Amino acid sequence: MTRNKSQLSLTLIATFPEFRVLTWHNNYLYAAKKYTLFRIKEKDLLEKKTNWEKVAFFRPGMLRKIASSMRLSQRLLRIGFHHLEVFPDKRMIAILDKAIAVLEVGEKEFKTTWRVKRGTRPMGMAITPDSKIYWGEYFNNKERSEVYVYGSEDGGYTWDVVYTFSKGSIRHIHNIIYDSFDDCFWILTGDEGKEPKILRASRDWKALDIVLGGNQQARAATIIVESDGIYYATDTPHEQNYIYHIDRKTEKREEIAKISGPSMYSCKVGGFMFFSTAAEPGRSYYPAACLWRSKDGDSWHKLFEWPKDSWHPKYFQFGNIVLPRGETLNGLLAATGVAVKGMDGKLGLWVVSNNA
Repeated sequence: MTRNKSQLSLTLIATFPEFRVLTWHNNYLYAAKKYTLFRIKEKDLLEKKTNWEKVAFFRPGMLRKIASSMRLSQRLLRIGFHHLEVFPDKRMIAILDKAIAVLEVGEKEFKTTWRVKRGTRPMGMAITPDSKIYWGEYFNNKERSEVYVYGSEDGGYTWDVVYTFSKGSIRHIHNIIYDSFDDCFWILTGDEGKEPKILRASRDWKALDIVLGGNQQARAATIIVESDGIYYATDTPHEQNYIYHIDRKTEKREEIAKISGPSMYSCKVGGFMFFSTAAEPGRSYYPAACLWRSKDGDSWHKLFEWPKDSWHPKYFQFGNIVLPRGETLNGLLAATGVAVKGMDGKLGLWVVSNNA
């Protein structure tokens, strides 16, 4: 790879308290405020118009409704929307705390179609071009029991087990990502010993191969899919964390950059790639959440860091920077701070410019 010495600058244009960023889709940015989903046009943001459009809401139980009124209880119970997918026909499906819910076109309320039985929620969801949806179980799993991948072919109304990880093979599933270049899935698992794996599965889930596995440097929670392969940042509290590239054809892994902590979120903006890192207690602890960027995938730089706040990370979450799914080509970076000083629960929006 050749190094690109282009410089990136960020210009903050707005901050939105209590908004959690979710995804970019069809020139809209989607974000949630507690149990209400909003969206805003990219064009309006570029023109510094900040009128969010209310899209729909989710009706939680009484306990969670009360808890949603206070930021600390939001953090403790992982309140609200955590993941959103928009179908080609404009229907939506969301991951919330303890539930998966669907929104029909023309409706204003998300309806629960799945109650999460083990754990708080899956960490992510993959959707194919023909609107099939898949997610993997994420739960404590001290007994190392079987772990399931669920799939739906009817827009999220019914779910079936499409793949089973055998007892003792993994602890849980960190994420599933659809790869449009090879029409396949990448599955990221954790946590200890031989459990961390990066796997590739066929569209029908009949073939599943381990690309990497067996150590903490194969432990990941997010990837960026490119035409020549994937970039992933490790998600380990036990060792130094790195950004790696896996070649699509050879499956050879290349170490690219050392980073400050475990990574759980990534995104693309106007040709730039971003990974955020968490302030997670462990051997490689760094007391701030950081944002890393690259233009060419070879040269990575830290853009900024937000120090961890004083609340206990086990109960009130690690310091982190949430990045949206999807991609925007208009040079807008959106991110929400979690458990960090000054930006906890706030959505920041920047214009990204290349000063090459």
